[in-house]
Amino acid sequence: MRVLFTAFVPSHFMPMVPLSWALRAAGHEVVVAGYSDVTRLATAAGLATAELGSDCSFAENFPAVLPAPAAGARSVIEPMRPELGGSPTARLTSAMPWDLLGAQWQLLVRNAIGDYLAFARSWGPDLIVSELDFNGLIVGGLLKAPVVLHRWGAEVLTTFVRAHATVALHDLCVNLGLPDGLPEPALHLDPAPPALQFPGLPAATSMRFVPYNGTGAVPAWATAPARRRILVSLGMFGSAAVADDWRLAFVRNLAAVVDRAGDIELVLPFGTGFADHVGPLPGTVRIVDQVPLNLVLAGAAAVIHHGGAGTALTAAAAGLPQLVLPQRHPAFLGCAERLEATGAGLSLAPDAAVDNPAALTAAVGMLLDDWRLQAGAARLAAQVSEQPTPAALVGLLESVAG
Repeated sequence: MRVLFTAFVPSHFMPMVPLSWALRAAGHEVVVAGYSDVTRLATAAGLATAELGSDCSFAENFPAVLPAPAAGARSVIEPMRPELGGSPTARLTSAMPWDLLGAQWQLLVRNAIGDYLAFARSWGPDLIVSELDFNGLIVGGLLKAPVVLHRWGAEVLTTFVRAHATVALHDLCVNLGLPDGLPEPALHLDPAPPALQFPGLPAATSMRFVPYNGTGAVPAWATAPARRRILVSLGMFGSAAVADDWRLAFVRNLAAVVDRAGDIELVLPFGTGFADHVGPLPGTVRIVDQVPLNLVLAGAAAVIHHGGAGTALTAAAAGLPQLVLPQRHPAFLGCAERLEATGAGLSLAPDAAVDNPAALTAAVGMLLDDWRLQAGAARLAAQVSEQPTPAALVGLLESVAG
């Protein structure tokens, strides 16, 4: 069969790569469609692509407009909808500018739906697998091809966004020939293990998370270290282009904690140019170029990160305790909340990591020495390994495609 993968956001596509490979290995044709930043990632992963829409990235079409929670916000307390069991938070999600987001979704669809339809009509997919790329759902509805909605990790935004997008895109869908509006997916896939999934979400088929964080070579330093190794991954906040005051202060504080401990090696994959910004650091701190996280976890004892789903699931699959500094975004805060709930991780507000050295010291000490976190991380890794692999789900997708 022919399977069309679609995605708006590159980081949301990365958990879909192993399923793409599984379908290819089973003899099916796979094409990944989307904006240029998605297709570049897919090409690097060895997949066929179709660049659709204007020659720009998702970020250029869809600038961040999410609200910033109050400083120190750690998790959610007020339920947005009873069926979600009180998690995540109404306080956070209700503050989001849904009208503005809806207008941007309309722009994204209008900008690319013609290209999507033209390609899909000529190529003829039997099945569409999509994250929150509404173009994929619309194409599936118009071509009568079933659509599988692929969540990207321990997150709840897929459900909230879809609920609001159904309203925002209704008239556009009707004008395209879908009188009932945005189509429903035939199946939901969730790569997060059950313990990390939010309660009350639409029923989904669990699929084992197979770490894929990009391509690259295993660096020479990624061997068993003499000291306990902590890897820091801050996603886009840790890119070489970013040297903000918060990150500089955080790294200096964390380096001081590591230096006092004496038996910890800290690895910062921020790019070697970061050393020019942060100043002198202890010899136990290693600044390296960015590298796919899954390639360098074999010798690690723990991971500190920003709450990105891909980072969290990669560390979970490796059985490593996690300290999350959830950036001011509901997806990151929700990820931190679920990790804490499983007993596999801790959460510390980013402001506390800078302004409260004692809190950071205590968190790092627990991360490495608290047996309960070690046990929680081991349980979570075992649950990841118990889920059906992407290859095991190929037969299910074949049946969905009919």
